[in-house]
Amino acid sequence: MLKIALISCHASPLAVAASFDWDSPGLYVAQLATELGALGCQVDIFTRRDRIEQPQVQYWRPNVRVIHVPAGPMQPQLEQFGRFLVGFARRQRGGYDIAHACDLVSASAAQQLRRTLGVPYVVSLQGAPSPAPTQAGGAAVTLHQQLLADADRVLVPCRQQRDALQVQPGTGSARIDIVPCGFDPAMLWPVRLRARGLLGLPKGALLALHVGRLAAGHGVDTAIESIAQLAGRHGVSARLLVVGTAVPGDPGPLHELQHLLDLAQRLDVALMVAGPQPVAALRHWYSAADVCIASPHQHGGGTAVLGAMACATPVIGAAAVGTGEDSAGMVVDGESGYLVAPRDPVALANRLAALHANPVLARSLGVQGWRRAQRHYTWRSVARRLTAVYAQVLAGVAAELTVELAAELAVEVVNEAPASPGVSCPARTAAAATPPGAPARIRQS
Repeated sequence: MLKIALISCHASPLAVAASFDWDSPGLYVAQLATELGALGCQVDIFTRRDRIEQPQVQYWRPNVRVIHVPAGPMQPQLEQFGRFLVGFARRQRGGYDIAHACDLVSASAAQQLRRTLGVPYVVSLQGAPSPAPTQAGGAAVTLHQQLLADADRVLVPCRQQRDALQVQPGTGSARIDIVPCGFDPAMLWPVRLRARGLLGLPKGALLALHVGRLAAGHGVDTAIESIAQLAGRHGVSARLLVVGTAVPGDPGPLHELQHLLDLAQRLDVALMVAGPQPVAALRHWYSAADVCIASPHQHGGGTAVLGAMACATPVIGAAAVGTGEDSAGMVVDGESGYLVAPRDPVALANRLAALHANPVLARSLGVQGWRRAQRHYTWRSVARRLTAVYAQVLAGVAAELTVELAAELAVEVVNEAPASPGVSCPARTAAAATPPGAPARIRQS
């Protein structure tokens, strides 16, 4: 049974019951650990204790424990977090087979575990790497490069992030795997017949949905422009519904919201902003829409695409530059949705018009998207992909150990080989001439 140390320094899986953010690290950790446990793995989640009454070890789900680390504030207590992790691992029977850092900050603790006890580790990057909170400039870049270079595998959710990492020192393509985000079928499913009534949304005009953070570059401006193009070029009336996820303490969404409202007013577009919604309620919003638009200017949008597919709502995503595919590889263009170039409201309007004109096609794309989501992107499927990655890492470690053991045995054979009186032993002579700590060279005769 695989024993996994799942490290999430700053995001606890216990704080996701009323989450408003599907991209939240805590939700990622909770779903991943639950499904790994269901597959028979033994999972210990290491996260900071944020309340004094929390027990150090909490049995949470089948085969899953939450280990609360008394590490104080996040910075500069990462070393303390790592020391606790190493000490806890020493006390576990059999230790851990592998460590999985759920973000780059947590990778420093995984690195301590590897350097002290030899436990291999992988690190997930759910967003672009950023400097550590207490470091800046070249020092932070060097630290992050070292954390990624030391990792046995780096996991990213999309091709564009993989391509960006491949040009960084120490993260060659052989060490990077694409592991997309997942969804919970018990949380997201089609409820189309009653969704609009539950939400009080009007019937009639085409309803397009955008789900995601209200931030520049997420493509809401392009969606607004496409609705205007849809009316002007195709004579189709439509509304755009924006469901924005929460970013506590960040005033940026308010500025972006005002920009979007001004843009919609200038283009005479009907824009409805629902604001942040609990993750558990998102199925109603996805199901109420006729189409979901997920066309960020850069990589991202995977969770919005996946949510639409899980609710059988046809999706129009953004094609990654030069690939003809979305960055996460979720949408098969023309089969489970449509893809258009980023920042192209005319192309987006053309696809919206095609779906409006052909409801049968729209339903077919939605159903195919739902089937694809069920087949490839449930959290159970993602967990299976991860166990395959873990197996590859452990096989590589075992191969390295085999080579090292063979080399050590060869040296022992050389050192213990008997020599006849008066006869020189080339192998022993070579071994004796080898400096301490260096591998012995055995001359082939």
